[in-house]
Amino acid sequence: MKIAIYYPWLYLRSGVERMMLELVRRSRHDWTIFTSHYNPEQTFPEFSDMEIVELTKVSVNRGYPPVSAAAVTILRQKIDLSHYDALVVSSEGLGDFITFRNHDVPVICYCHTPLKVIHDRFVREKYLNENPRMKLPFIIFSAIFRFFDRLAWKHYKHVFCNSNEVNNRILSSGLAPNKKVEVLRPGLDVSQMQPTWVYEKYFVVVGRIKWWKNVELASESFSEFQRHNPEFSALQLTSTGEGENTRGGVMASV
Repeated sequence: MKIAIYYPWLYLRSGVERMMLELVRRSRHDWTIFTSHYNPEQTFPEFSDMEIVELTKVSVNRGYPPVSAAAVTILRQKIDLSHYDALVVSSEGLGDFITFRNHDVPVICYCHTPLKVIHDRFVREKYLNENPRMKLPFIIFSAIFRFFDRLAWKHYKHVFCNSNEVNNRILSSGLAPNKKVEVLRPGLDVSQMQPTWVYEKYFVVVGRIKWWKNVELASESFSEFQRHNPEFSALQLTSTGEGENTRGGVMASV
């Protein structure tokens, strides 16, 4: 089969990009990656060996104006799917909007998460608590986004999601019925993981450095741990992961 896969922003080295990379690299099918923003210098270098088509470019900034502009651009984007058997959307926010003009072939969703700041209560509350002046713009943005997002999801023939939590977000938001959604956890190739059995004096926190990841909680927890266990005072806390410029906006990725 010849399959098209769409993901709006291919410019980081995170779990989403890694999953797409392994999917395309290990599949027996013929894949073309479509994206609205490709930066080969910042993402995994292995993508350079794959067929990538950059569509009308959108900004990666996360303020309300650039996000709205990106949404309109993706919604209006037309991909030539005449030579493809299916379209897969790697979904975590705006990517679903690509379905409006591109559903002549079966469209499958792999959902990493619906837009977190809209569909995750804890992330939404954290954002509004930290940005009280943005409450009215957020309410307006949220209402408009929910309307178009539900329309976009109607074009999915089937939806895979990566966890039970994401499955619950999809169902509680009314994006898709239960019969259309299936949990399909991304695999892990343990043969590629070779422990050194060398232990250093630090704990590590792994994940994108973003406001909703709550890295502060890890720091506070580590300080509390050391306060109650002074024998570990020489240990350090290391946070590893790529940051992303959000510029006070509301867009979420993972």
